[in-house]
Amino acid sequence: MEILSRTSDGLKRAYVVFLSQKELDGAEQIQLQQIAKRAKLHGFRPGKVPLNIIKKMYGASVVAESKKKAIDDTVIAIFKEEQLNPFLGYKYDILKEDEKGIEFEVKFELKPEVELKDMSSIELTKLVVPVTEEPINKVLENIRQHTPYWCDDVDATEVKNSGKIVVDLSIINGPKKLKKYTGEVEIEMESPHILDVFRENLVGAKIGEVRQFSVKYPDSFGDKTLAGKNITYSANVKKILKSYIADLDDDFAKKCGYDNLEKMKEWARDYLSASYDKTSRDILKRDLMEKIAQMYDFPVPDSMVNLEQKNIRMQLESEAKRLGKEFNSKVEEGCTKLAVEKIRVTSVLMRLAKEYNVEATNQEIDLALRNVASMYPGREKAVIDTYVNKPEMLHVLVASIKENKVIDILLEKVKIKEKEVSFEELKARDEETFDFFQDEGDKAGEDKSQEPKKATKKAASESKTKQSSKKKAVEASSADATEEEKPAPKKRAASTKKSSTKKKADVAEGE
Repeated sequence: MEILSRTSDGLKRAYVVFLSQKELDGAEQIQLQQIAKRAKLHGFRPGKVPLNIIKKMYGASVVAESKKKAIDDTVIAIFKEEQLNPFLGYKYDILKEDEKGIEFEVKFELKPEVELKDMSSIELTKLVVPVTEEPINKVLENIRQHTPYWCDDVDATEVKNSGKIVVDLSIINGPKKLKKYTGEVEIEMESPHILDVFRENLVGAKIGEVRQFSVKYPDSFGDKTLAGKNITYSANVKKILKSYIADLDDDFAKKCGYDNLEKMKEWARDYLSASYDKTSRDILKRDLMEKIAQMYDFPVPDSMVNLEQKNIRMQLESEAKRLGKEFNSKVEEGCTKLAVEKIRVTSVLMRLAKEYNVEATNQEIDLALRNVASMYPGREKAVIDTYVNKPEMLHVLVASIKENKVIDILLEKVKIKEKEVSFEELKARDEETFDFFQDEGDKAGEDKSQEPKKATKKAASESKTKQSSKKKAVEASSADATEEEKPAPKKRAASTKKSSTKKKADVAEGE
């Protein structure tokens, strides 16, 4: 092997290398020997087929594979010998090939070299929001409004498309093993999961009336015991229930799993405090990364910038469309600037991870995988398998874990002062806009309180995988609750105090 030339342009490198025919023949011989060990041919013992016969059998493919391996081995040897650290591998082109050997050019980009600086002088401000009675009461009221309770509807004369009913269900025609599905069953008539055939046959029935009907369950039905079955039911309407909103008192708190209303208020206070603190810490982390970006100025690989810019562009194009903004050249320039800054910050954090011996544990990786998979209900296993089978995706996940751990370490080292602010001020900082998405009125300091939420710095820093929009059973939409978490009581309240029916309407609920 002989290096004929070396050229460099920033982090870009290009080497022209010559490999002699003797070196290529040696690589081909090794390839033939490896094939011979596995070859099975009539008349020869396993692994004893002569190399000249193997060459005749595999000919051109052996030459091509051995040539590629010789080039790959040569490039790797150069990287090791010259202590080069390439980004995203390398590409090569064969320039010349004759009886003497081959001449090829290999091109690659180096990862940026980071010379660490002292960060102890960094000063940050942590925003602190005091928890007052008003937001606590809003959270509790919101839970109250979203927690329906059920009681007998004494004025109801027949089953309608709304409310809930209790029916005594029996099977007239169907497998005996389905007996567990019979007995008193609660059916919420407005539920989108209820099969239409149940709703159609029960609407109009009076208390004590018996309705008979057949149900053909689809093959894809969630309960595999029922899937594909054709069953005839007899349904005796026992009760018609109506929902009501309970008073916000000790009884309500007990139904939600608390000793009394005061204990529930303590939970709401703790929840809001943790929620505010999480938002404040997220802002603190972004501020820290901005400080790091300002401290460092080193070249980054173009290929790395292109990849990051593509990710940021996708996010901001979506934001621009949502806000009715134009994705113009100014925004395009902003994407490039953001990409470069993010790469620099990531490079610094990865260098610090090495300096601090930070690693991602198997438990942390498993938790991160489960969190990502949970954003795709019903496809969790497929998502996890994708990450496991694609090392580059798993590498990004592991790098993210390391980055967060390094940031936590840095926040213990830098200077942090606290500043008390209102929730509105905290929210405004959390939704701080990029300059290239701000209107002229925004820059002039006009009142924006009535304007829709603008593209935030947080949006571009988040992962491409979006959070699931699946609604929790109990959630607060109070302005005092952050978007990251929604409050919920300790445990779900009972559906009705008067009814002892506990059986789910599995037979009536579709997917």
